[in-house]
Amino acid sequence: MHRRLVVSALAAVALVATTAAGVSAHSGNSADRAVSSVTRVAPPVQGEVQTRAVNTSDGSYAATSAHTATRAPGNSRGKVSIASLQSSKALTIGLPSEVAQTDAVLSSDGSVVYGSDSGASSTVVQTFTNGVRLSTTLASQDAGTSFTYPLVLQKGSRIEIQANGGVLIVGPGGAFMGGLLAPWARDNNGVSVPTHYEVQGDSIVQVIDGNPAALAYPVVADPYFFIDLIDHYTWALTYSYWGYTDQVYPTPWAIAMSGNWSVAEYGWEELVHKDPAHQNRLNDGMHQQYDCHQMLAAGLFKGSYNLDWYRYTVGLAQTILDRCNPPIIQ
Repeated sequence: MHRRLVVSALAAVALVATTAAGVSAHSGNSADRAVSSVTRVAPPVQGEVQTRAVNTSDGSYAATSAHTATRAPGNSRGKVSIASLQSSKALTIGLPSEVAQTDAVLSSDGSVVYGSDSGASSTVVQTFTNGVRLSTTLASQDAGTSFTYPLVLQKGSRIEIQANGGVLIVGPGGAFMGGLLAPWARDNNGVSVPTHYEVQGDSIVQVIDGNPAALAYPVVADPYFFIDLIDHYTWALTYSYWGYTDQVYPTPWAIAMSGNWSVAEYGWEELVHKDPAHQNRLNDGMHQQYDCHQMLAAGLFKGSYNLDWYRYTVGLAQTILDRCNPPIIQ
């Protein structure tokens, strides 16, 4: 009798283990399919490399890139946090409750995936060098057309939608906190789907425009959050003029926001903050050169904004006419 009980218990344990393994494998397969839907249609972001997330002791998922630290919650009720490793900036972002309703599953490429109760739609969190991508995959028109990303912001902060569809997040006192690239959405055939952001209180809402019944599902909709505007900088001595050049490398988000005066000023403030040792070199003329490069980056960008200490200060308008290279001081 005792032996039969032991055998029965072992059989029950084996059945439970087999069932659990099946559920786990199914969840992993579903997560991989969701990630595949995203990566197949997602436009590349130049210079950004994905970092794998790993499970932590508290059940969350952490990823540390060259410039950011991201943490995704163990279940969809938690929030995603991203912090700059180069500055004090950080953002805390809630997942869209319209889709993300289950516990997290780690995909084979290190993305963190939250499914819907129906198991059809999902939200995919991926960490990159300078930002985090939160992609919503919509399995059918029943998944809805608007998805809400609540932000945890200090009192006095504001969210500003820009002319190109992107977003600036500005903290109390006008400090730049981060932003979003212009939204995009694509259907299963890789065809672009019209989409835009709206602001509701402290939340950013991505809206899918057009007729849902006419779309080829699954549809992927994508907010891409960035923190910093300056990736890195390097000082170089130009021997022919015996003067210094600050080679400033903007993030892809900064380049994407070319032509935006606010982004230019926020970028200069960030550069000065990140390089206190050389504030005596960062003169008004270099400030104007930086703004010029940021305003014209889409047409002039060649890898870095070269700010020359040895050029005349001629005002921003003339600096732009000089294509960011005013005359050299003789």
